[in-house]
Amino acid sequence: MNDMIFDSLIVQPFYFIRKDNFDRDMKIACTLIQKYINKNHKIITFDFNGKKTAIQLSDIIYLESFLHEITIHAPFNDYKYSSTFNKMMSLINSTNIIRIQKSYAVNLFWVKEIYKEELLLRNGVTLKIGKKYQQDVLASYKEYLLK
Repeated sequence: MNDMIFDSLIVQPFYFIRKDNFDRDMKIACTLIQKYINKNHKIITFDFNGKKTAIQLSDIIYLESFLHEITIHAPFNDYKYSSTFNKMMSLINSTNIIRIQKSYAVNLFWVKEIYKEELLLRNGVTLKIGKKYQQDVLASYKEYLLK
């Protein structure tokens, strides 16, 4: 019912599937849903304690690097993974997880407050923002909030 389209926008639909264009509209809707899932519910896998471990990107609070060991801080566990920080960031490949200094990256979802030189996460952890990254962190956070 075309006259109901504007009323339905309240629930923020992905797309509209019309009877008279069912096949075409269904393909577009499925593509949009797949893109949403890939972006917002992406899972990365890595070796942890000799086993393959999977974690959703949304569960990553922040990443910490020391030498070639990455610590993935998550709500209920910390995972250690052998890799370079650049390789880990490439594996993650998400605009929601940003670098805040040479050895740290945060998931913007978990940021509670940002100050000029540090940020406060929802779990109470405070992290310093490197001078080199300050402008990019603020710009990325503003863009994230606008989404």
